[in-house]
Amino acid sequence: MKRKSILIFPVLLFAASLVFASGCKREPGFCGRNLPDRILKMADRSVRDLALTPEQKKKYDEMKAETRANIEKYLEERKKVSGQISAELARENPDMNKIALIMKENPPIREEAYRQAIDGLMKFYAILDDRQKGKVIEKIRKMQKNFGCEGR
Repeated sequence: MKRKSILIFPVLLFAASLVFASGCKREPGFCGRNLPDRILKMADRSVRDLALTPEQKKKYDEMKAETRANIEKYLEERKKVSGQISAELARENPDMNKIALIMKENPPIREEAYRQAIDGLMKFYAILDDRQKGKVIEKIRKMQKNFGCEGR
């Protein structure tokens, strides 16, 4: 019985990884065309209380256009990877080594998207005045307090 419970965890972990890497057919909000809109609306809500100047607003809108393009590029790459995994799974005898290799080779897609998001945040932060920067820092502190792992 103990052997079965030991084997269940790796199988569940692999299955969860496979679902994440192959896409999310049951979660259209994270795969669908509306993802860029959802992300940018969240950004707009976060920026709303900063009272951007017209010049800052113009730069922010330019950054949003760049961010939209980055998200759309990420989604296209993700769909391509999902298609590769789905194609292999559709075979009569899927090669799990090939699926694992596809999954291992594609984390750079997510890593690049993550780096671009951080770079975008820093680019935005650079256009803010000291009062606005203070508000951003407070939001980040609140998020860190809510989602950080210190003391847990």
